[in-house]
Amino acid sequence: MLRLDQIGKKWKAVSSVGVVVIATTTAFFRPPPVGESGGLIAIGGFLATVCSGLIYVGMVRWAKPSDLSRWVAAAAIGTAAAVASFYLYEAQWDSRVATYQGHPQVIGDVFTTEGAEWVRRSGHTEPSALLFDAAGQAEQIWTVESIQNVRSRMRLAYLAGFPLVAVGILATIQAVHCVLRKPDPKKRGRNDEQRAESSGRPARV
Repeated sequence: MLRLDQIGKKWKAVSSVGVVVIATTTAFFRPPPVGESGGLIAIGGFLATVCSGLIYVGMVRWAKPSDLSRWVAAAAIGTAAAVASFYLYEAQWDSRVATYQGHPQVIGDVFTTEGAEWVRRSGHTEPSALLFDAAGQAEQIWTVESIQNVRSRMRLAYLAGFPLVAVGILATIQAVHCVLRKPDPKKRGRNDEQRAESSGRPARV
């Protein structure tokens, strides 16, 4: 049974890996303008740390050269999913974030009745221009529900990046480890003996 001090040491060790994941993720993903960015980064860091710990369990369990293919596949899938999450997030940012007085602000994707009428009369279609027309009050142009939906999608896409980056980084490290690790000579000797017995030939010394 783990003692409290042992749990603390193990969590600290896993957290050190999470720090690398956080630094890498935040270098690519800019926090969404949906409130306090520090809170989202903290949640993302927690997800990265937990995911890193679970992956480490697999790294201990499957660390032989024969496990190389599964780690290569995990690294490829994790990296591809992280890139996809990044582009989906950036697409949301480009189309659903407007600027008002130099500050980014999330907008919706469904116009209110008044907003649709204003777009028809003014001819404005650029989100930042519409937000300026509404004096920074996005809910006057877009429905509150659509604004909340966009915020939720951006939060999810942002947070998904942390565990996906963790998978990509740790699986790549483990794949390199499997390549560089030499087979166990004792196990290889036993395998030679088993093959020799089955074929009726003397085993190699």
